[in-house]
Amino acid sequence: MKRSVQSLANGLDILDILVEADHPLGVTELARKTDLDKSTVYRLLTTLANRSYIIQEVETRRYLPSLKIVSHGRKIINDIQLRSVAKTYLKRLTQSMGVSSDLAILAGVRVVYIDHEDSDASLNVQAEIGQVAPPHCTALGKALTIQYSPDEIKNLYKDYELRRFTSKTITDLDELVAHLETVKERGYAVDEEEFNVGVSRLAAPIYDHTNKVVAAVGISGPSIRITSGRILELAPSVVEAAREISLKIGQLP
Repeated sequence: MKRSVQSLANGLDILDILVEADHPLGVTELARKTDLDKSTVYRLLTTLANRSYIIQEVETRRYLPSLKIVSHGRKIINDIQLRSVAKTYLKRLTQSMGVSSDLAILAGVRVVYIDHEDSDASLNVQAEIGQVAPPHCTALGKALTIQYSPDEIKNLYKDYELRRFTSKTITDLDELVAHLETVKERGYAVDEEEFNVGVSRLAAPIYDHTNKVVAAVGISGPSIRITSGRILELAPSVVEAAREISLKIGQLP
């Protein structure tokens, strides 16, 4: 284990050097800078290249960082920007509606909460930042997949069990695809006790500058407070919050 950790540390050292360098570097130079033998450096470079973190120039055989690092960095920056922009709207939704509000992204086949605002109400739905939830039975998850075609939805769930959490959970893929078409038409998603008994949720998608869904904003609360009748009353505010966040992170009007 200690040797594996040291190998990881050496690999990260090489990556740091390549990122900070103003020109591609070869095995000999990297060996000198890291005080490692050439065979070790070459093995680490091969691993980094195989994972697409670095690329090798064809002519010089030297190495430089790939755009994968830039992509990861951009995503982190975007998530930080997204949370910063969305915070005002989460607070506004919570204060005006008396329910909790959430911000989430999709990671694989998991909804990941990246921000949450608690309500002061005695009955409150809490969520932790970093908490995950299934997309097929949550309003946030449905909103995050709102842009997917029926074929894309089926591909997303091909190796995923549509687990039943309550009697209202949709567990049939064709039924879910049809349901998501309705979600797409109205522009927001609802989860009335599909994930938790006694809890209802409402969410809308957030778009980036390419008009791609990158996150979702939603509210959650006891079903006695977010009733079927009140959903129609609450939906416009959630959709408007999502629209304003989208515009502030770059979506074209």
